[in-house]
Amino acid sequence: MPSTVKTARNYIVCYSTPLVAEDISSGITEWDPEAVVEVCSDPGELFALLEGTSRVFAVFASQPPAELVRSGLLTALRAKGGQLIWLASRADVEAAEAHPSIVALDVPFTTETLHEVLRSLKRS
Repeated sequence: MPSTVKTARNYIVCYSTPLVAEDISSGITEWDPEAVVEVCSDPGELFALLEGTSRVFAVFASQPPAELVRSGLLTALRAKGGQLIWLASRADVEAAEAHPSIVALDVPFTTETLHEVLRSLKRS
């Protein structure tokens, strides 16, 4: 008989402004009540959180994707099964040549646009 145990999805929110990070975290748990959400404020903390978990559904970060690729963070995230949600202005998103697997969330965002991005992610 297949297991009916549902495992919680893990999310990491990395944003330098605590109020914005908490807003994202609240939006995630509203959309996914069983979510485990960790919050940090810089890429060094993000790397440590990522290394400390076996699977990650998504990481929200404002650092440019090219920077995350150079640091090896994007590779580490993909190895954990996760996707990157890049928090950026529409102009930044259009100017950057981000990898097609990176999902952009326009800043400023609303709870509705945050939920739309979460729905667009692959299901695990």
